[in-house]
Amino acid sequence: MSCLLMCDLHASGNASPRQISLAPADSVNVDSIKPAVSLDEVTVEASTISHRGTRDSYMITQDMKRGLRTAGELLMRVNGAFYNPVSHDLTYLGSSNIVLLVDSIERGADYIKRQSPNRFDRIDVVHQPTGKYSGYDALINFHTRPTYRGSEFNIGGNTWIRPDGVNGRGRDFNKTSPWADFTYTEDKWNVQADASWQWEQSGMSTYTTRTFPLNNYEERMLEQDPRDPTDLMRRRSLALETAVDYRINDRHIVSALVGVSTTGFDRTLKSRMVTGNINSVLRDTIGHISRLIENNYLGWAFGIYHRGLVGKWNINTSLTYNTSAWDYKRNVSRTSGYSVDDLRRKSSDYFWGNFSAYRTLFGGKAGLDLSETLLSMDYKEKRLGTDIVLSNNSVISSTTYASLQYFPSNKLSLTANVGVFVYHNSEGDTHTTSVKPRLQANAFWRPSKKFVTQLVYSASSSSPNLIQMSGYGQFTDSLEYQSGNPSLKATTTHSVMLNLTFFSSLTLSTTFTHGDGSIYDITEAAYMNGTSGERIPYAVTIPENGHFNQWKFRINYNKRFSDRVESALAGSLTGTTARYMNYRREKWIPTADWYMIYRVAPIAMDCVLSYGIIGSSTITPQSRYWELRDGFGLALQKNFLNNRLQLSVLWSPDIHFMPGKAHTYRYSPALNTVGWSDANFRSNNMINFYIAYRLARGKKVRNYKHQTHIVE
Repeated sequence: MSCLLMCDLHASGNASPRQISLAPADSVNVDSIKPAVSLDEVTVEASTISHRGTRDSYMITQDMKRGLRTAGELLMRVNGAFYNPVSHDLTYLGSSNIVLLVDSIERGADYIKRQSPNRFDRIDVVHQPTGKYSGYDALINFHTRPTYRGSEFNIGGNTWIRPDGVNGRGRDFNKTSPWADFTYTEDKWNVQADASWQWEQSGMSTYTTRTFPLNNYEERMLEQDPRDPTDLMRRRSLALETAVDYRINDRHIVSALVGVSTTGFDRTLKSRMVTGNINSVLRDTIGHISRLIENNYLGWAFGIYHRGLVGKWNINTSLTYNTSAWDYKRNVSRTSGYSVDDLRRKSSDYFWGNFSAYRTLFGGKAGLDLSETLLSMDYKEKRLGTDIVLSNNSVISSTTYASLQYFPSNKLSLTANVGVFVYHNSEGDTHTTSVKPRLQANAFWRPSKKFVTQLVYSASSSSPNLIQMSGYGQFTDSLEYQSGNPSLKATTTHSVMLNLTFFSSLTLSTTFTHGDGSIYDITEAAYMNGTSGERIPYAVTIPENGHFNQWKFRINYNKRFSDRVESALAGSLTGTTARYMNYRREKWIPTADWYMIYRVAPIAMDCVLSYGIIGSSTITPQSRYWELRDGFGLALQKNFLNNRLQLSVLWSPDIHFMPGKAHTYRYSPALNTVGWSDANFRSNNMINFYIAYRLARGKKVRNYKHQTHIVE
């Protein structure tokens, strides 16, 4: 995402309470890289990039860190990664479905990006990870230098301004997000604390025409001044997290983490619409208001981790627990007299248990990885203010993996993963059990230093989310009913990916994915009895298992032309087809991101020019949603106090080449929807101010006597 569009954040659906994810790391075993260690810097005696199986490892050298101020900026030097130095957005081979770790423990992504690059000696990138992180496209693990000793304090924030009413009249102040974090590392201890707060308000106009063919009824929203948005949203959130790592001895490390978060969300859709019979001339004009409030959210997260060396086995063990509860209040009303309320108290509990073990075989020519992940989830809905249970859903799943890796040479590596996914869902008298295989095969070949190729096949399974499996449903409007589906089955996904990397700077990638059991909202016709006994049709929407195919072509290029000039480009073209019974829809969509940095070292200033094409789509068997918008960004970053203080300003000019609208089409027997919303207009002349103060004390070293290579 280009840096001007990174803050065009707008809720297009119900708010999801922030979940603090404390799941354990995948088997990120990195003991195969044995750097020589000097007093305060890793001395690389071989190539700075190592490939083994599905993992690429990048040794962090002084040259790699030159001109960089944060750990996130190190990713600008990683093949396949696209890190925007202004927006701090990160993608890998065109995907933002990435998990970031520090020493194999998950921390907040923003916290990791803000850390000093001097803290780390290596970055490991795992393609298509297995174990707990199966389903992510990439896992990126920052490894702390074994000689590192010091403290780091960061404080700062962002503020977004959208002038001239593009965010709605009187709503020029769009968003602010202050944050602070502290990290202290000693010989045996590492302590971290992180706090962030965010407040946001945004406006957008969405216009739809809904047709109910069986009812001979149509309603169409009337367009209005774009500076008087039809869709207004406010959101606030606070998150606190603290963690501690303790090295018991040279063979064992234990960690603990506690996090708490609270959020609030308020979204109002207010419009005027004309209603009447389909194709009729005489129409009624009415007012329509839909308001969703999610508040009183409180979430807690707890995690305990162990990493160690038992004999020749690297061991990773973790237990994590998340619990949260919040109020859900939705009201739909019309000036015609119709009104409906939906008031619920929602709660969820998640428990993860993970164990993995890894060891090398045959003198380092092969590796064996074993893992087991147990997941238990409970989701409950009650009528707000009462003990009336609307839905009570439980899920238990288990994933077992065995992986064999073979490295006949530094130029060739082969990996095979075999596993089984067992999933059981229960709600009342409804029980669903699925047993699915999980497979992965990876071949890596580097015939020369200028060319690398990688071929990956994977088959994985995932369970529906708890809201989709809820058995409770109700009318969301006068002719619309929505419900979950406790009978949903697990989804199985097969994918084949080919990556080609040239000169350590250009990566071309192609992926084909096929999904069985993909979950889509399907709308069909149902009937209810009227006051006079007549049968009245209405639309009922319920999630069902379908199928999809997807092709994705990607390009990623990054080049440091000199110490002053650096540029990167990421682009993709994605085609998706979704099917359910006789319903079928498809769509192709492009994306592109580009930036160029010019560094003026004598005055510690960076100039950044960026351009982005934001293409996104959601395809179901009955509907297509897509948007195609673009924009430029011009940013200036200035550093003071020996790079401890950073100030930056970003401006998004009113220059576009793309249409800049989002489109929605849905066709079903009972309900058809056609709609559009403005997108480019909402980012015109947007201004973003950023400030950060960093105080790091990490130039000392501790004695390095550890004789093992513990998984970190």
